Amino acid sequence: MIVANRIPYTPVFISYQESHFYLAVNAQGCLLYSVEDPHPLYRLNEPILLAVGSAGNAQTVHLAVLKANGELCYTVVPKSGTPQTTVLTKLDVRSTKYRRLILMPRGELVHIFYAYSHQSVPDLWYIEHRLWNGKAWQSVRLGEVVHPRHPLYHIGLDSQQNIHFLALTFQGRQSILLQNRFHGAFHLWGNPVQALTLQNEVVDMASALTPDNTQHIFWVTKSPGENFEVHWAKRPQAQEIGGSWVSAPAPIHTVGGPWQGCGALELNGTLWLLLKGEQEYLLSNAGGTWRLAATRPAAHRPLEYVRRDGRSFYHSSWLLQDSSVKVPLFYEELGLRLAQPAPGPHEVTRRALQPGVSAAPLPPVSPSAVQAAVRSGEPPADRSPVPDRETKMLAEEVSRVADGQERAEENLVQIRAEIKSMEATVETKIQEIRSAARENAQDIRLAAGTEIRQAAADEAEKTRRAAAAESEELRRALAAEAEKTRQASAASLDEIRRANAAEIEQLRQAIAEEAEKARLSSVTESEEFSRNLAAEGEKMRQSFAGGLDAIRRANAAEIEKLRQSLAAETEKIHQAAMGGIETIRQVLQEELQNFRLETVQQLQEIRLDTGRRVEEIRLMTHEVEQMVACQMADISQAQLRVADAQIQVADAHEKGFWKRWFR
Repeated sequence: MIVANRIPYTPVFISYQESHFYLAVNAQGCLLYSVEDPHPLYRLNEPILLAVGSAGNAQTVHLAVLKANGELCYTVVPKSGTPQTTVLTKLDVRSTKYRRLILMPRGELVHIFYAYSHQSVPDLWYIEHRLWNGKAWQSVRLGEVVHPRHPLYHIGLDSQQNIHFLALTFQGRQSILLQNRFHGAFHLWGNPVQALTLQNEVVDMASALTPDNTQHIFWVTKSPGENFEVHWAKRPQAQEIGGSWVSAPAPIHTVGGPWQGCGALELNGTLWLLLKGEQEYLLSNAGGTWRLAATRPAAHRPLEYVRRDGRSFYHSSWLLQDSSVKVPLFYEELGLRLAQPAPGPHEVTRRALQPGVSAAPLPPVSPSAVQAAVRSGEPPADRSPVPDRETKMLAEEVSRVADGQERAEENLVQIRAEIKSMEATVETKIQEIRSAARENAQDIRLAAGTEIRQAAADEAEKTRRAAAAESEELRRALAAEAEKTRQASAASLDEIRRANAAEIEQLRQAIAEEAEKARLSSVTESEEFSRNLAAEGEKMRQSFAGGLDAIRRANAAEIEKLRQSLAAETEKIHQAAMGGIETIRQVLQEELQNFRLETVQQLQEIRLDTGRRVEEIRLMTHEVEQMVACQMADISQAQLRVADAQIQVADAHEKGFWKRWFR
């Protein structure tokens, strides 16, 4: 069975500080433009399902594309140079649907996130993370969320380059906010934490992590009637472990239905929130208070807005200005500077991206474009006032006609691709039926039973091995970190042994830094570290005492002064060392306790996940056995007709009957 992966193809507006790019997407491929250049930087003429882009810097754009054949590809497109493409993996697009593809390049690291669900449980979405660590690609599953329409998860980046993961899932009549953090230095994920419990079913969500390390989340719930309430919560100091969420006491806005989407990002010190219901609203917050900045009629197409600004990263749902000007809606309110020549009236209707046909470049926006659009009857591209009602209605009609034609062309291309896919599928099925009909019924029954049992056993064994591999990988990672910590501690102790009194303060700071790295070590290593540190302190004390004795014998007049001075310094060193040791011991004990709790929780989650998967395999095996039993009843009748069917099929195939039928 083929799962429908059909989704509205959404263009992507990509920004890096003051550099902007536009990625046009449809079923037959994608085109990447730079705002400064009307010629495309990159063109892909292959059927695709998902595509997204992100700017690594002002001169390079990174693309992630999921093709219709299941290939997940990663492409680097420089402004001047040859694009380089890598096929990461081959995904199952026949029985699995994929949504919300996110790409985050960061120096030598590349992060790709996406969600997928299986045909048997379409409401259960699995979140996958693929990481290029500079040497190889790694993959890890972040968790599962439940939602009937689309996966609700977001990614953010703090000032310490840690990645923050937020997701909303259903649990009974409540919605649970899950949060997790990817440590930018160790390249490891923590354990998911239930941050908030929401009492109503969440329809949609948005999130933004601002440069001041404040994490914001917005969620939408349906109120009585056709209205939707928008709620807000924030978590200051998100770069620190822990911290609590502070929720607004009341909804910040109410929108009339039907609900269509929301998005959030931060620009120029202002937090912006876009809402789309019966109308389109732009809300701003520059000092803790939300205000309505602008409104528009609900007539604009969806747009994905991906922005890198300094150390911040935003991937947000947004809206397209109109069919002729490929810029985000409310771009003037956001403060985007996109000054370029205006498009002519003949460029209003966009052509579909077909192989061999060049698409219209990303048109610029300037004040003259607004006046030209109003004079020609086209919809205005900014907030310029419309002269009268008749002109406004004409502009809206032109916009609707252009959007309708564009959607019709995209649907036509998509239908053609689906027809080709169906033809190939039917031909494959015919060949499989012919092959199956030639085999003996008894052999089929025995082979089917053996295959089912073997498949169930293999799947259970794979699940067990995967759980064991994850546990072993975690244990090895912890052992490696412990060994690194031990070696670093030994090196620090050697420095202490060679250091003099003037470097004692630097030694204390180094010990504090090493204590942060030692949080993943075990109690045995912490005790050994404490004993070594105490032994080195004792050696230093004895060394100072020996020096004092030598000085006392050499010069009796200076003995008392030097003794008092060195005794005071020794006492300070001793107190500082003992205080640091006690602090390190307490921190390590707390970290060990947290690690034990996290390990137990993770093992419980692995045990529950393994049990659930085994139960799913058992149910699937039972269903397959029932299907095979039903098919066995039909095989006896099919054998009576198979000889005649083979003759008829062979004759029809020779006459070209099947070829004309597929056309």
